[in-house]
Amino acid sequence: MQPGLDPTQVGPGFAGFLVTFGVVAVMFFVIRDMVKRIRRVRYRGQVEEAAAAERETLRQEADGAVPGEGGKREQPRVGGSHGPDADYLDSGSRDDGRTGSS
Repeated sequence: MQPGLDPTQVGPGFAGFLVTFGVVAVMFFVIRDMVKRIRRVRYRGQVEEAAAAERETLRQEADGAVPGEGGKREQPRVGGSHGPDADYLDSGSRDDGRTGSS
């Protein structure tokens, strides 16, 4: 160390400040670009998942399965507009267990 210099008065100066500021500015733009790219990749993944789910739904509908019901489509009822219990109800029995007409 040179005589007459106080170690607390020596610093990096203006050039050191410019280098530090330049590194911070470059890092700001690099991090901002990285965040954009990560966000873009995440959104692409979500879009691909939604498209795959839509394709699966369309495939199930084409195969005759209804999504949300365990993959089974409800079969049409047999027996006209009364349903499968039409013979039982038309035979004269009632819901309360009595038979015949009153």
